[in-house]
Amino acid sequence: MVSSLKLAFLFFILSIGIANGQQIEKYQLGLFHKSNGNTQYIKNGKRVIVRTTDGQQFRGQMAILDGGRIFVNGQEVVISEIAKITRNPVGPKVVGAGIILLGLTVVQLELMVSAALTYNPLIDGTVSPGGTGFIIAAAGLPFFIFKRPFSERNWIFQVVPE
Repeated sequence: MVSSLKLAFLFFILSIGIANGQQIEKYQLGLFHKSNGNTQYIKNGKRVIVRTTDGQQFRGQMAILDGGRIFVNGQEVVISEIAKITRNPVGPKVVGAGIILLGLTVVQLELMVSAALTYNPLIDGTVSPGGTGFIIAAAGLPFFIFKRPFSERNWIFQVVPE
């Protein structure tokens, strides 16, 4: 009984050691600025928009398999053929849509309050919203517009380990 427990413990320790020794190397795309030395990284599995030197454009999740190739939405792209790459995250779009929805809700509330306050049969019942809701809605637009592209004119693209 005691020897079987020792043997089971030994196999457990050996299996943990073997599992830790077989780690798969993970890669990410390193972006190195040519003039100022700035460094950015796009991790494996992130959403990107890739434009190649021949004008093709691919959108989707990026998968890096080796040092010279990436896959975007199942399409193989050689790193030396990338003309421009842009991160395409979903999070800012969700936040921007929420801010726009909040702004439009405020516009509706302003219209309802204005209609309730100006209801008088003797007065012309023109109802106009205030500008607050439109300002809030406009604050959500930059979340859709601004994306930082990395062009091969200014950046060097390289696959590096994480």
